[in-house]
Formats: sequence, C-alpha cells, structure tokens
Amino acid sequence: MNVTMNQEGMFGVMTCTASDDEIQWFLSKEVPLPDSEDARNGWELHRREEVEGFKTQLHKTLEDAGGEWGDNLRELIDNTRAVKFYPIYKLPTGGRWYKGRTLLLGDAAHAMPPHAGQGVSMAFEDAFLLARLLEKELSLGDAFKQFDDIRRPRVEDIANRSSGNAKMRRKTGPWGLWLKEMGLWLFMQGAWAFGMDRWGSETQQMVYDIDEVNI
Repeated sequence: MNVTMNQEGMFGVMTCTASDDEIQWFLSKEVPLPDSEDARNGWELHRREEVEGFKTQLHKTLEDAGGEWGDNLRELIDNTRAVKFYPIYKLPTGGRWYKGRTLLLGDAAHAMPPHAGQGVSMAFEDAFLLARLLEKELSLGDAFKQFDDIRRPRVEDIANRSSGNAKMRRKTGPWGLWLKEMGLWLFMQGAWAFGMDRWGSETQQMVYDIDEVNI
C-alpha cells in the first residue's frame, strides 16, 4: 500500500486482486456529524454531498502532490468509475460480551475504526480462542469468563491504537502536515536504523499467535 498524507487526511492506494490488475484507493478524512436527528438519513444526505463533485474536490486536495507520483494519483482519480462514502463506526470499550449461553465475537463485541487494519484479525483471534476453550469441556460460564479475561486487554489495546492512528487523518494546515510528514520520516529512519523493537513499533504487537496463548 502506498500512502500520501495531505491536509484533508490520508490518501491510500493498493492493488485489490491477486493478479494485481485492479487498483483501489481511499481517502480517510474527518467530516462533521450529520445534523439530522435520524442518523441513518443524515448520513445518506452526507453521502450524496460528499460524492457529488468528489473528483474535483480530490484534485484540489492533491494539487500539491508533485512529480510522477502526483500525476499517477490524478490519473487514477480521473479513471475511477465509482466513488463510495463509508462513515466509520466503533463501539465504546468496556461493554459486556456475554450473558447466559450467548457470547459476542468480532465487531458485534468490539467494532473499532479500521486505522490499525486489525478488525478482521480480532474476529479470527476471538473464534480460535473460543474453539480452544470449548475443547477443554469447561462450563459455558467458565469458558466465556476466561475468554473475556484473555481477550479484553488485547482488544482494548488494539482499539486504542486504532483510535490513535485516526488522529493522523484529521484535517490540518500546511505546517501541521509538514510536522506529520517529518515525524513519520524520522520515526521510519530511526526504526530501520536502530531496530523496530527498540522504537516500540506496533509490528510486534501485531505479530500474535492466539494458539500460543496459555489457557
């Protein structure tokens, strides 16, 4: 994935097929909440407003992207056939995950912003851990409690990281954008020069094997 920071947020480009013959892109940015009391209808109106004239707005957003890469981005936008608008939802941490014979997994229990790229991974980890616990022939109450005790700290940590990453997508001015770019550049230079682990990289937190967790 290639990422271009801009004053509106973050523009990302990646291939989306195994053969790399199709490209998808996204713009992650802040938008105001709808004024409508009916949130769903409010977002529908917001969606239409965002999509109409979106290519023109995006060209303006990326007008400072120079060189061949900037030209490639503008060509990509011009060749885009469809634009979709998706609001981001999340659940507050600390909610209840189980009651009686019912246990919530994945987004049903802990939907989080996509800015850490771990939402699906959290659901898979939930499922694999639950399968391991059920193999122990515990009562459902004991299995669910142990599941909660094991999963909650990790899920909340990833959710907090995701929310923290979202701050990089907030609208900013020229100096704010410069500071973001310089901060990211310095981090990457230091991380590669001195080792990702020493810089507290999130990589180690993402490399996680649920089958290795002691139950």
